[in-house]
Amino acid sequence: MVQVLKPAVRARIQDAALRRFAADGYPGTSMAAVAAAAHTASANLYRYYGSKQELFNAVVPRDLADRHDTLLDTRVAALTQDAPDAQAAAAELLGFWLDHRLAMVVLLDRADGTPFAGYPAAFVQRLVRHAEQALNGRPSPAQHE
Repeated sequence: MVQVLKPAVRARIQDAALRRFAADGYPGTSMAAVAAAAHTASANLYRYYGSKQELFNAVVPRDLADRHDTLLDTRVAALTQDAPDAQAAAAELLGFWLDHRLAMVVLLDRADGTPFAGYPAAFVQRLVRHAEQALNGRPSPAQHE
């Protein structure tokens, strides 16, 4: 008999995985630890996600990092141009950080061994680029989109 995958169990697994990745990093997190944190058996976990990388991709998707980059660019552009919507851009970025706080911890500090391993350095470079452009009076990248 085929097991029916339950949305509530999937959500519990994703929540546990994100907490484990944020606490222990990608390399330090095992599927067994995620299963234990989700109060399920490892075999059940593998019914939902075939690998740790697949599970990671579900809880820290590429579009989350892309959205963060866009919000950051928009906020910095609003600051450097003294734009009237600067407060709205700040609130949106802060809301994103709060809504995705654990994923941001993973992206900015605990993603070694994943496609996001270079994200912290890229984040700093993005901020440096914005600062250099502001000092030189050039428009920030968000203005060109």
